[in-house]
Parts: sequence; structure tokens; C-alpha cells
Amino acid sequence: MQKEKTGSKIKPSTSNIVFNILAYSLVAIVSIVCVLPFLLVVSGSFTDNGVIVREGYSLWPKVFSLEAYKVIFKNPASILQAYKMTIYYTVVGTAVGLFMTTMTAYVVSRKEFKYRNIVTFMMYFTTIFGGGMIPWYLLYANVLNLKGTQKIISRKQNFLLSFFVKDWKINLKCDKIQKV
Repeated sequence: MQKEKTGSKIKPSTSNIVFNILAYSLVAIVSIVCVLPFLLVVSGSFTDNGVIVREGYSLWPKVFSLEAYKVIFKNPASILQAYKMTIYYTVVGTAVGLFMTTMTAYVVSRKEFKYRNIVTFMMYFTTIFGGGMIPWYLLYANVLNLKGTQKIISRKQNFLLSFFVKDWKINLKCDKIQKV
């Protein structure tokens, strides 16, 4: 009866061992960096509010308190409403975004749309060089008065896109009328 071979007999080189040590060390450091914010939030939830105000957050609660959880569970309707709105924003925002992106992609893919290069450039350029979150927030909160409303979901995603889709449909209709 022969013995079964249980492992490789190839001896790893020194450079391979050094690389593995460095790679595993880097992965461990990145993992710790990713887990630390979560630990900070959990620790903050079990820390007394006065201590957080005076001394700031720490990874281990200095004064243990369940007061935050008592406040949350005193009025569970507010938490349920927050989750309801989170799910609503996620589902509706994804659906509207996907629909508008699909419609815009169809319009831009059509050779008959004479502004397709300009529209594509404008969408690409604003993707790379956007103003950021703060200008969008100021626009929606102060100019459009949409702060705290559900309308804000549809506004951002189809503000310019719907204009281009409507403009393309009008141009196509005019082209067909002129060609006839």
C-alpha cells in the first residue's frame, strides 16, 4: 500500500515568503481600519452622552450607559418611520435612477439625435467635475425648498435627463414630419 501525498514538496522562496508576510500584514491593517469606525459607533452608543460631549468618542466606553437605547425604544415609531423612509428612498431612488439612465442611454445611442455628442460630453464632464454634495444640498434646501420632502428623490435624477429625453422626442417628430 502506498502512502498518500499530503502536501506540496516545493519549498517557497524567500521573496515569496516576504511577499506573503507583507500582503497579509497589509490586508490585516486595512481590515482593522475598516472595522474601527463600526466599533466607534457601537462604543459611542454605550457611552454616556455627557462624557462624549466633554471628552469625545473613544473605542471603549469610559462611562457605560444604556440611555441612548432607552430613548430609542421609548418611541419606536420614529425608528420605524426612519427605516420606512430609508427603504423607500433606496427602492424609489434606484428605480427612478435606473429608468432615467436607461432612457438617456437609449436617446444618446440613437444616431438621429443630433445633439448626442454634446449631451454625452455634458454628462461625462459633470460626472467627473461635479460640484459636490454641498451645492446640491443648498440648491434643494434653500432654492427649491425641498428639504425634508420625498420629492427630492425624483428631482435630482431627472432634472436634466428628462429635458434631453423630451427634446429628443420633439426633434425626432420634427425630423419625421420634414422627411415626409
